[in-house]
Amino acid sequence: MVGGEIFVELWKLCFQSGAVRLEIPLNQVVVAFSENDEQVWFSHRGQPDVKFFTFDQSVLNNRSLQHTPSIRVQLREMLQRGEMARRWRLVLYAFLGCVVLTWMGSLAMGAAMRVVVNGIPLSWDAQEGNAVIEKLQKKLPFVADTNSLAQLTAFAEPLMRTIPARGVQFKFHILEYPEPNAFALPGGHIVVTTGLLKLADTPEELLGVIAHESAHVTQRHALRHEISGKGPVYMVQILTGGRSRAFAALAYPSELLAYESFSQEYEREADSVGWNYLVAAGINPHGMIDMFRKFEAQTGKLKDRLEFPAFESHPAMEKRIAWLKARWEKLPKQTGFIPLTNAVPKISESDLQNALEKLRR
Repeated sequence: MVGGEIFVELWKLCFQSGAVRLEIPLNQVVVAFSENDEQVWFSHRGQPDVKFFTFDQSVLNNRSLQHTPSIRVQLREMLQRGEMARRWRLVLYAFLGCVVLTWMGSLAMGAAMRVVVNGIPLSWDAQEGNAVIEKLQKKLPFVADTNSLAQLTAFAEPLMRTIPARGVQFKFHILEYPEPNAFALPGGHIVVTTGLLKLADTPEELLGVIAHESAHVTQRHALRHEISGKGPVYMVQILTGGRSRAFAALAYPSELLAYESFSQEYEREADSVGWNYLVAAGINPHGMIDMFRKFEAQTGKLKDRLEFPAFESHPAMEKRIAWLKARWEKLPKQTGFIPLTNAVPKISESDLQNALEKLRR
């Protein structure tokens, strides 16, 4: 590689150094930019090894180069490619800017949400949860057998005593429903179906689901879901209007709580917090993974038979399982969990018949 001078002479593009002179007829000149667009390369169409470059792009302003048809076409194509690249860069920058703004807005909304939720007393959760469960008990066949409910409460006690309830009184309910599922209501109501009790083979599996639903209660997901659903304008109104404005914004039919599915964000948070509850209680958290695998296996079978939207399996179950498996792999200790002696509660056929008869009445 040698340095020299580039110039046009008698319809030829020339390169001249002390020891080298290269000439390319203008109609044989191939023009190209380097990858970083800093250099302009010239080469011979028929002799590709003959090439030279310059950092001074003003050479392209030469009138002889611009009036040579083949070079003019090349320059037009390169300018078009450069313009397209510039436009794509602008689109990329705009997209990244939107991502950053959305992320910052999400952080701001999350902080505002925490302020709003912390300003609403837990009595709201209890009031709404009680209203919902009362309405559901009039419409759906809940098992009223006190022995079964006491057995389920005692079964969950090793987990519940470690949950930071902050005054929430957890209460369990059993719904006669063939599909395996569970849901939580504000104020500590946790409903499990008879289908879930039948599907769970080990205490760890059932407690994995109960831990997940308990997290929905402690994280106040129903309240957060309702506030976020009203949008940022309501958020600002609550922040600036005080507690009375907050209660006015939350005035809506209570039964909706039971039938609104949580977002993936809340489901992931409930998985994470519930997992932590299990670990803190010394209960093998792998039961949550095992139960989710059973839910995933049931999805195809239940797809065309679900009657209540509240009982639909949450989406992306395989992703949640993979995420929990990664947490399992990171556990410093995967043995030594407390032995659970209480059997999974099962509901007798007579109790089920009584529940169905109650619904018919």
